[in-house]
Amino acid sequence: MKFILFLCFAGLLVGTLLAKLCKEEIPKGKKYFNIIMRGCLALVGIKIMYNFKISLTVILGIIVGYFVSMLDYLVLGAALVLLLEPVTSGLIFLYGMPYGSLIKGKAKDKLKVVMINFILFLLPLLLFIGNVNLRYENEIAAFCAAYLITRALKWKLPML
Repeated sequence: MKFILFLCFAGLLVGTLLAKLCKEEIPKGKKYFNIIMRGCLALVGIKIMYNFKISLTVILGIIVGYFVSMLDYLVLGAALVLLLEPVTSGLIFLYGMPYGSLIKGKAKDKLKVVMINFILFLLPLLLFIGNVNLRYENEIAAFCAAYLITRALKWKLPML
């Protein structure tokens, strides 16, 4: 479990490193990075909808996904807890690489964004540590799926 957690989040660190090493390629690839990020969010959301019974919290997920753009890693962490599968962790890794590449600012600002996202990513994992039988698993899954698909359709990069 711990290895998968750090492997998933390593995508953000790899993306930040790639941005530092290949500065001249980032403006050219920005369009494709956004497409990759949208696709990963949509695929994780669809995978959640496929594996869980969807409830009325979809409406809340759509509203939050439309208006709040900083919770991507919080929801991806919850998706990882719900779907502890290699496909999900791979998609989160693939989401993090372009996300990390597109973070703008000085090294101190980039570190702040990475740390905030790491804390948000850890919160669901800390809350659901162990094999706790979640009472509202379907509601959490419905919220996550709706949030991720809404973010994939209405795209505005947070803090970039």
